[in-house]
Amino acid sequence: RCRWFSQIGLVAQVREDILGSSIAYLATEAYQEVERAAEERRAQLVVQTAERTRWRREAAESGRRQRELRRRELYDEFFRHDIEDARNRNHDVVARREMMARLLHDVYAPQITKEWHHHEYFIDKARKTAIDVVSGAAKKKYGERF
Repeated sequence: RCRWFSQIGLVAQVREDILGSSIAYLATEAYQEVERAAEERRAQLVVQTAERTRWRREAAESGRRQRELRRRELYDEFFRHDIEDARNRNHDVVARREMMARLLHDVYAPQITKEWHHHEYFIDKARKTAIDVVSGAAKKKYGERF
């Protein structure tokens, strides 16, 4: 009879070990699934942020493109109007050249000047940065003598 109780105790102990292992395995799997879902959510948020940024950038580019197209259409309309006006008045070649010169001076020259100043700004900034770097290296190498 004592042996029988010890066998029942042994079976109960084995059963508890198996049950504990099963519960531990299920808890580990559940934890890993929660971690995977959290990682997937983080990745989804990164993708959504990147998409929103891309959409904003595309919208800004589209707006710039539309403004540029409208500006070009306006300049073309000015040009057509001036040409038509010159034809209607039977202007000579000199008058047409004056009209073209006025168009170039009033419309295109400000754009070219604006772009030139924009490029000049960056060239000047690069030049100043290069001078600062060289001066810093010289002071470091030669000390205060430089």
